[in-house]
Amino acid sequence: MSARILIADDDEVSRQLFAETLEEEGYRVDRAQSGDEALSLLRDELYELLIIDVRMPGITGLEVTRILHEKNSSLPIIVMTAFGSIETAIEAIHEGAFDFISKPMNLEELKKTVSRALAQQAFRDRAGKSEEENRDGDQPGTIIVKKVTNPSTNTTATFTFTTTGTGYSGFTLKNGGTNTATRARSSACSVA
Repeated sequence: MSARILIADDDEVSRQLFAETLEEEGYRVDRAQSGDEALSLLRDELYELLIIDVRMPGITGLEVTRILHEKNSSLPIIVMTAFGSIETAIEAIHEGAFDFISKPMNLEELKKTVSRALAQQAFRDRAGKSEEENRDGDQPGTIIVKKVTNPSTNTTATFTFTTTGTGYSGFTLKNGGTNTATRARSSACSVA
């Protein structure tokens, strides 16, 4: 089943172009012309990704991003604007956006960013299920090994988590023969 994406942009031409581009890639796309309409659709429907313009009449894209982030929504959000600046990009990421794209955008860049956001969300979903499955049995020293395949790149990463009982977990990521050891808070490892 293909991912369902919501595009919110007050510019009808942009909204149509982005929707058609993503539909050609096999995604199911719904459209909203305002932040208010986007929030309404998000209350009533399930989406795997939101692409939203920063500047719209009424509630802005950054405000929608903040509202969703405050609700602990795991929905990935790509924020876009024709008035891009470093400050706006930083604010978008700070408010919880997955990424920030300037308009006019290269449609290939849009497709790649959407693919990355959906792949990361799929990984988070699998990691969250893994964490839920193992949460009750995770005593200090428990080792959890997970292999995750990224369908968009057909690569497999092996994660080895070792619980410490201190609120921190050590984990090693082995991806293509490269080992990266990291110590992170448990909540950071769950990325849910």
